[in-house]
Amino acid sequence: MAAILALIRKDFTRRWRSPIATIVLFAFPFMMAGLIGSMSSGSSGGVPELTVFVLDRDEGLIGGLLSQGPPPSDDQIALRMEAVGEEGFARMEKGEASVMIVIDEGFSERAFDGEPVEFQLVRNPTESIKPEIAEQGLKVLSTYLDVVVKVLGDEISEFGDMIEADEMPTMLAVTELSSRVYKRLEVAGDYIFPPVVQITSVKEGADEDGEVEAGPNVFGYVLVMVAVMSVLFAAIRAISEIYEERNTGMVRRFLSTPVPISRFIGSKILFAVIFGVVVMGILLLSGGVLGWLGSDIPIFAVFLHTAAFSLAAAGLMVVVIGLVKTEKQAGILSWIIVMMMSVLGGSMFPAENFSGVMQQVARLTLNYWAVEGYLDMIVRDVSPLEVLPVSAALAAVGLVLSGIGFLLMRIRVREALA
Repeated sequence: MAAILALIRKDFTRRWRSPIATIVLFAFPFMMAGLIGSMSSGSSGGVPELTVFVLDRDEGLIGGLLSQGPPPSDDQIALRMEAVGEEGFARMEKGEASVMIVIDEGFSERAFDGEPVEFQLVRNPTESIKPEIAEQGLKVLSTYLDVVVKVLGDEISEFGDMIEADEMPTMLAVTELSSRVYKRLEVAGDYIFPPVVQITSVKEGADEDGEVEAGPNVFGYVLVMVAVMSVLFAAIRAISEIYEERNTGMVRRFLSTPVPISRFIGSKILFAVIFGVVVMGILLLSGGVLGWLGSDIPIFAVFLHTAAFSLAAAGLMVVVIGLVKTEKQAGILSWIIVMMMSVLGGSMFPAENFSGVMQQVARLTLNYWAVEGYLDMIVRDVSPLEVLPVSAALAAVGLVLSGIGFLLMRIRVREALA
């Protein structure tokens, strides 16, 4: 055991004296999380703004209401409506708004007369999420307008005529119109007041008093996904050092001692596990300090899951290196395997967005089970006991792969020194 600990201490000393690769290993997840998180509208601490241009060629009631926009609310996206002229198309080309709603001339008159009308929606091609939100909102608005026209179409048309008339309407006409509107609403009241289905806006993580608990945002979500890939790279680096030590004569000197070669290989696997836990721990701690992750994280369960995944990753890399004959082949093959597992397993794209077939493929990768375990405990507030079987399965896979890798590496090391 003393020999294994000495070898592990030597590997950590090597990392300390040549820190560039380790620094890159830590920086990569934060770079990816910052890049992808910024593209996905940024931190949950702020309310994203959706700018909508309204080109009202009709200059009617509907266009005027749209240009004013809804009253501000802290519980929804910050919607900024701006009335524009024909120059709105040029401003859209510059990316000044997410969408522009075009209301053609005669829109209000045709709508209140019961004729088919349509909004035109010009989308900003450089954005994807915000224009989709605006389009869905416009569809909801169209549904509301359709109901209003069917219930109060005649009355609204008459109200519009009163506004456009040169003379003030008589008190009798206004009273009669108000009475008809009241009767219409009274008839429809049983169906629309109160609505059968209601939507209540509740902030995620809020308690009974409405206080919002700090939780992970999109940066933390991406950090967890990419950190899994960093643990794989840490395992590659730890195991591939066998070739470096063979080239420097370290392996030959070790074989001249009474200590069996299995301890040398075991020290590499154990170092990969410990280093993987250290990498994940520093990444999660840094994410918490930056406010990307919530404060209520089951630390012990997360580190246990990390140790299990690191063992599986180290075992896989030992098998990969044991199957090839040269350092170059080992580097290429391990890189391909890590990138394929990262793409298919959810380290680059959320696996929950995959199609049914691709989700089945994702389940064949180590990344999928590692990422899902972390997301369950850190993001989805799943009990660590429910994730424990996944961690146990990863550890079992790691033990099996490490056993196979032991046999292969013993053969490779002796062949190289023969």
